[in-house]
Amino acid sequence: MGCNTMKKLKLFFIFNICFLSIYAVNCEKITISALGDIMMHKEIQESAMHQTGNYDQVFSDVKDFLLNDDLTIANLETPVADEIRILGAPKYNAKTALIKSMKDAGIDFVSTANNHAFDQWAFGVRKTIEALEKNGIGYNGSGENKRVSESFTIVNVKSFSIGIMALTFSLNGLRPTREDYYSPYINYFPPYDEAALNEVCEKIRLIKNKVDVVIILYHGGAEYQSEPSAIQTRWLKSFAESGADVVLGTHSHVLQKVDFYKDAKENKNKLIAYSLGNFVPGLQSRYRYVKNPLEDIDNPFIKTSEGAILKFDIVRWNGKVEIVNPRYVPLFTLVYYKTLGPEKWLTYFQLMPIEKILQLPDFDEERFKDLKPAKNIAFLRKEKMQKLLGIPEEKISFDVIKK
Repeated sequence: MGCNTMKKLKLFFIFNICFLSIYAVNCEKITISALGDIMMHKEIQESAMHQTGNYDQVFSDVKDFLLNDDLTIANLETPVADEIRILGAPKYNAKTALIKSMKDAGIDFVSTANNHAFDQWAFGVRKTIEALEKNGIGYNGSGENKRVSESFTIVNVKSFSIGIMALTFSLNGLRPTREDYYSPYINYFPPYDEAALNEVCEKIRLIKNKVDVVIILYHGGAEYQSEPSAIQTRWLKSFAESGADVVLGTHSHVLQKVDFYKDAKENKNKLIAYSLGNFVPGLQSRYRYVKNPLEDIDNPFIKTSEGAILKFDIVRWNGKVEIVNPRYVPLFTLVYYKTLGPEKWLTYFQLMPIEKILQLPDFDEERFKDLKPAKNIAFLRKEKMQKLLGIPEEKISFDVIKK
């Protein structure tokens, strides 16, 4: 990001802070957290559920940050069905206990439109929807039929109405046909289909005047690439130009840039996160396999180990609604092992804010053993993430007040 761009962003942030201070007495505000892919490889499920039967351990070090906001949105990259055993790649399945653990961790809304959403066919789509509705987690991107899956979900948070649509560029070849109107469906749009792009943009324009804020959740792009592809960029910008206030991308499994700018046509702030990367990476936390990580700090195996909580505020003052104050909490997933017996062990994946990792002791005999190498990696990646995302890092305290 160039110096002029950074200077403009800094001035924009200062303007927003000053403007909000002036109008604070008339200002309403909510805070939203956006998360990347929740991956459920078999190994992370086995360790999380060992002895507990739930997935609480997965979210134990980040839940306080999510419980402290007004709405948390994530990408659920697995079906859930108790009738099917737990499965990892290439066709995932988790138990419905995952949904309860997500709810208890503060996750309020998920995208169910991604390339693994149809892994367990129509049965998996139905069971996932049932589990989400039972546990009170909102969703968009799937439905009992095509019409429902392609419709906006309107979420009311305090005095704000938010229209959310989720869509995916792929279902790994498992999708039902677009002509099948009567079976469970995923909101699927091929990335090179101009008619499909126009259809989504028209839906955005139609919902625009019915809600305060429009959020699009788009699953697409090239995996493991830190730069968005040309087609991915075109689609996400088209959504914003058609009226979306926030566009959140997933699928690449690594973080990509964030654009925060004033849309001259609407005279409103727009926020595009091209990819939120992994939230729960599971087996994609592969930093241990990099031979010289400090010399190869941009290795994809390291970048898939990290993620971010993207936070932003929606404010209303004098009748105008704006997106302001985008910032992020950098995350990293540590890996350790527990021995259960001769030639038997479990692999644990501990998702943590990097700031918390840096405060841990270098040696932890019970879990991480020698943690210093991982701490050095996390420290360097934290600096890289700042340059990549181009928005402020949230200064966090571990004494978080729960909502």
